[in-house]
Amino acid sequence: MTKGFALRSPDHSTRQELLYASTKAIDRTTLRIIDANANRALEALRVAEDFARLGLNHAQYARSLKELRHELRAALERVVPAYLRLNARDIGNDVGTGITTAAERNRDDLSSVAESAFGRAKEALRVLEETAKLAGDAAAGAMSIAKIRYGVYALEQQVLLAARRTKSIERARLYLILTERLCRGGLEPTLRAALRGGVDMVQLREKELSARDYVERARRVQAICQDAGVPFIVNDHVDVAAALAADGVHLGQDDLPPDAARRVLGPGVIVGYSTHSREQLLSDDARAVDYLGVGPVYATATKPRQSPAGLEFLRIATAEAPQSYFAIGGVTRERLDEVIAAGAVRVAVCGAICSAADVESSARALAERLAGVGPEKS
Repeated sequence: MTKGFALRSPDHSTRQELLYASTKAIDRTTLRIIDANANRALEALRVAEDFARLGLNHAQYARSLKELRHELRAALERVVPAYLRLNARDIGNDVGTGITTAAERNRDDLSSVAESAFGRAKEALRVLEETAKLAGDAAAGAMSIAKIRYGVYALEQQVLLAARRTKSIERARLYLILTERLCRGGLEPTLRAALRGGVDMVQLREKELSARDYVERARRVQAICQDAGVPFIVNDHVDVAAALAADGVHLGQDDLPPDAARRVLGPGVIVGYSTHSREQLLSDDARAVDYLGVGPVYATATKPRQSPAGLEFLRIATAEAPQSYFAIGGVTRERLDEVIAAGAVRVAVCGAICSAADVESSARALAERLAGVGPEKS
C-alpha cells in the first residue's frame, strides 16, 4: 500500500481530522474507487428519489430515499473526508469513462430508468462497503453503508412493485364488475365474451356468497383472466385475495382499511377503494391505494341503497383525486359521453356488459370509445 494522504482542509472539523488520522492510511487507487462509487450511489439514489416523487407521486418513498441519500453522505464522511476523495479524482486518466454497453443507452420507460438506478445504487454500495474496511473508521463506516444497502433493497422492492401496479392501472380503461346473477349467458361465457370485446380489468363481486363459495367461483374467473393476461381483482375479501395470489383487492368503506390490506397482501398487489364523497376522495385511505372507484354516478341495481353522487362528483374527482379513478355506477354506452365530458377516462361497468344481449359487442363499443380519450386532467 502506498503512503496515505495527509492533506488538511482548513474548514474541516478538528474532530473529523483526528478521527481519520487515527485510523488506516489509504492509497490513491482505493480513494479513486471510493470516490467513483460514492458518486455513482448518490446519483442513482437521486434518480430513484425523483421517480418516487414525480413519477409515482409517493411522498413516503421519496422521503425515505432522500433520507438514505443523506445517511450515505454522512457515512462516507466517516470513511474518507470529502476533500480527500476530491483530491484523488482523476477523470482524465479514468479508463472507464468511455466504456458503455448497448443496454446502458436504452430505457423503455421511467420505470426502467428507476430499475436501472436501483441496480447501480446497490452495486456501488457493495463496493463502498468493502472498500470502507480499508479506510477511516473502518468498522463503523462499513456497518453504516451495509445498513444503507439493505434499506435500498427494501425500497427497491416497494418502489418498483408500486410502479408495476401503477402501470397496470394506467393501461386499464374498461373495468368489468362481474356478478353471476346479472349474466344472461352464464358467468364464464359472459366473461370470455367481455374479454374478447376489450375489457382489460375484472373484479368478481358476489356479495351473497359465503367465503368458501366465493373462492370456488373466484378460481374459475381468475384462470380465465390469467389466460387473457388481464388483472383479476377480488371484491372485499382480503383473505381470499391472499389465498389465491390475486392481482388485487377492491375495498369498500366498511372493509379492512387499505393500509392493513397492504400489510397482509404485500407491495405487489393492487389495492382499490370505493369513494362516494369528496371527503372520502381526499382521505388518507384514498391516498394509500392504487386506484379509486368514484360513484355511483347514476342509480344502479348493484347498490340500490346508495344515492347517486352524480356527474359533479366526477368533476371533483377529475380535479382533485390523488389517484387514477374509475367512474362507476349506472354507466352505459348511452351515458358514456357525458361521463367522459366530466373528465373520466376510465369506467367500471356491470350490467352494461353482463346483462347485454351481445356481450362482446357491448364491451367493444365501450372500449373503443374509451380508447380515444386522453389522459386525466392534471
